Amino acid sequence: MKRFILTVAALSTLSLAVAAPAQAGLVISLGRSDFQPDENLLFNGDDLADEGLTVQGWTNNTHEVFDITGQEELVTPSNGQARVDATADSELGYALVDALRPLVYFTEFEANLHVGGPTSGTFTVTACTQSGTCQSGTFALDSGENAFSVAATAGDVIDTVQFQSTVEVDDVRQIRLGGVQEIDAPGPPPQQVSEPGVLALMSFGLAGLAVYRRRRG
Repeated sequence: MKRFILTVAALSTLSLAVAAPAQAGLVISLGRSDFQPDENLLFNGDDLADEGLTVQGWTNNTHEVFDITGQEELVTPSNGQARVDATADSELGYALVDALRPLVYFTEFEANLHVGGPTSGTFTVTACTQSGTCQSGTFALDSGENAFSVAATAGDVIDTVQFQSTVEVDDVRQIRLGGVQEIDAPGPPPQQVSEPGVLALMSFGLAGLAVYRRRRG
């Protein structure tokens, strides 16, 4: 009878484990990465958008075009360090980085939010994988450099990276990507058991315990 109890308990535990939502295989860190992504994102190339809600850059080795989309008008200045800034009448507090081609992903990302003067605020980095699972990290925003990195783990690849700041930043610079690749058939989103399914699995375990009690009676 003890074996019966252990079997029911094991099945119940397995049911809950299957029902738990999958976590993104991502690591989001403050500061410059140890892995150093191998490609720079360059701007002001031929046929690249250099002003608007979406501006574009291209990776210097794989030559993949990436969109950087904001909530305000953006610009990529043609002189000085490669960076994304807001136009004179706009504020830079949000940007989404996504490959122009839909089946292009990457495994490493690094960027620096630059703030010219004293500031007090936070910024949140959110990255999503090819399967649609996302992970976020929130950090204090300081004067000067605010470098951050994202790395995919456990065989995942990154689809998008975005940041959102509680205060305006001067620009986003030193954008680097690693492991840029095209995947013909990205993996499907991990299966999740619906709430009715979870209840059914829990009911199975409770029913087993009820049978045991009835036999004891």
